[in-house]
Amino acid sequence: ALESNLDYLLQQRVKSPYRVLLVDDDVYSMEHHRLMLDKWGILARSLLDPSKILQVIEEFHPDLMIFDLHMPTCTGIELAEVVRYLTHWIHIPIIFLSNERNEKRQILAMKTGGDDFIVKPVVEETFVTTIMSRAQRARQLAELMTRDSLTGLLKHTEIKERLGHEYARAQRNKSALSVAMIDIDKFKNVNDTYGHQAGDMVISTLAHLLRRGLRTTDIVGRYGGEEYMAVL
Repeated sequence: ALESNLDYLLQQRVKSPYRVLLVDDDVYSMEHHRLMLDKWGILARSLLDPSKILQVIEEFHPDLMIFDLHMPTCTGIELAEVVRYLTHWIHIPIIFLSNERNEKRQILAMKTGGDDFIVKPVVEETFVTTIMSRAQRARQLAELMTRDSLTGLLKHTEIKERLGHEYARAQRNKSALSVAMIDIDKFKNVNDTYGHQAGDMVISTLAHLLRRGLRTTDIVGRYGGEEYMAVL
């Protein structure tokens, strides 16, 4: 129990920086905001071509996205509609950042999947605080949606989906991929002899050992009752 609590606290302290995707056709404005976020320890990625949004989301896994409202090839509203069509990315907040001061257009943008609207020019501290608070809540929500409550590992559907993504990535990059299925032998005997509480402790302890033993680039999930899947 002590080890688990210490591990949890340490994980909170070494969390990776928030990841923000900026989509804008104005290079100078986008770079200005990217540097602003970078100054506060936020990892920001710029995207000039909105047509590549889905590919970049899958590769970058942003905690939050910032869209300009007016772009020549695709408006921010159209871009938000495309992203919101895919339920897998529904938890990622979208913030519109624009010179648009017309309230009706701002409201329309919010109705089509936006979570907030910030008018340029921004006040740095207010802008960054808004981004960080939204990203933090999004990350917490993603954890609740994708993580098994007992083990903290990825849920069955999530680990299968991540396997699909990693398989596609391995094919693109012509790299190696291994999948390990792990099952606890005679687990029913543990429950029958010591009770379900002891069984839960066995399941969570093995999950803890897997998290500690695998590399940070490996992915592990709870595939079933006493079954685990590791994507290496």
